[in-house]
Amino acid sequence: MSTPKNEIAIPHELLFESSDEEVSGDAGTAVHWFRRCLRFHDNPALCEAIRSTDSFRCVYIIDPSNFSTNSSVESNKWRFLIESLQDLDHTLKRHNSRLYIIEGQPTYILPLLFKHWNVTVLSLEEDPSPYGARRDDAICSLCQQNGVHVIKRCSNTLYPIDKLVNLCKGFKPITLQRFYGVFETAGFPEYCTEAIEFNKLKISSDQSDHEMKYGISTLEQHGLTKLMGLSGALWPGGETEALRRLQSHLERRVCLQSAYSICCVHIIASFYIISSLY
Repeated sequence: MSTPKNEIAIPHELLFESSDEEVSGDAGTAVHWFRRCLRFHDNPALCEAIRSTDSFRCVYIIDPSNFSTNSSVESNKWRFLIESLQDLDHTLKRHNSRLYIIEGQPTYILPLLFKHWNVTVLSLEEDPSPYGARRDDAICSLCQQNGVHVIKRCSNTLYPIDKLVNLCKGFKPITLQRFYGVFETAGFPEYCTEAIEFNKLKISSDQSDHEMKYGISTLEQHGLTKLMGLSGALWPGGETEALRRLQSHLERRVCLQSAYSICCVHIIASFYIISSLY
């Protein structure tokens, strides 16, 4: 959650103060942490977390150290991200839930959530980047300290990076033929076709102050429209739009690069759909 520069941000202590939403008793809650895979379809970590409990919430944490507003490129990325988060929130609204957006360091925010919601399961996608690996090691350590089970699955690449590295057996595939050989050995990538059955889940109900505490910030709140005067979006963000464009791609070539960048549509889904046609 972010606020306009002329307003005061809500302290995290107030975000997690006691309320009707706080989970009590022995019932545990699963939290899915959206990061780069902003979608519900073909999301193996989310599906597995839902199977493990009958109560869940979805969060997105804006880490200020990972975002910049100093260029037009970043401004467009912000807009695409905001549109994608809005699409996720609209989907959850249809099932009497919301997307919880919080600004801060994940290593500080997540332990507060664990206590506030009595979290027993945290699900997330693998992040093979050096920064992501370090951050996730720290998060996994915090989960272990708080008795939270971690579900981490590959969902933004065709294969887990470690699997491909192991298949290379210490040799770099410096030619295209060797590169193809690695993928032939890997076989077809796993595809999560399980549909999320929201009607069977106990999910959080909207709270009256959700927009103030956990709502999606706007471009104006980040001062982005003042930076460059953004025109209308050529390629809107969001899972709904990405799936529509994927279908359009089967009929005529449509740009999907932006949708792949934060996994509003999974490349594995595209792989199997296109493979079925050729």
